[in-house]
Amino acid sequence: MSDINSDEIIKSMKSSLKVRVDEWVGFDIPNEGTEDYERWQSMLLDIEDVDNINGVREYLESNGMGEFDDFLICGEWDISELVDDPSIVPIELVVNTAEEIASQQREDGSWSTVYKYGKWFVSVNEDESKFFDDVESALAHAGITEESSDDI
Repeated sequence: MSDINSDEIIKSMKSSLKVRVDEWVGFDIPNEGTEDYERWQSMLLDIEDVDNINGVREYLESNGMGEFDDFLICGEWDISELVDDPSIVPIELVVNTAEEIASQQREDGSWSTVYKYGKWFVSVNEDESKFFDDVESALAHAGITEESSDDI
């Protein structure tokens, strides 16, 4: 993903933050000089200062605007190029938005699926999920071989 795309994602997130502020305000615009008016203006100004994924997280936390994971899942953004550490990527976001590479349903009821999410391959099963840099490692972790896969 290019920097332009990353900028577009942050811009889209900022738009979503503005929608949340609008929902907080509702139909009753606060009167100038009131505490609510000052908070509303401060919230809008703070959105303009958001320039990366950490800024989005900090904004949500400092303004009580909901959970970061829920925000990401609702927006369904591909944040893989915005983060170095995949541990902040909610698995539900991966499952809802990533390309499924392979899956396997076993006779004992267990299952595993490998997804391509941005620059990572993600192995997900009923117990855990793990990010990998290459598909072979993700497939091996999932216990999926060409012979056993439902998809490969």
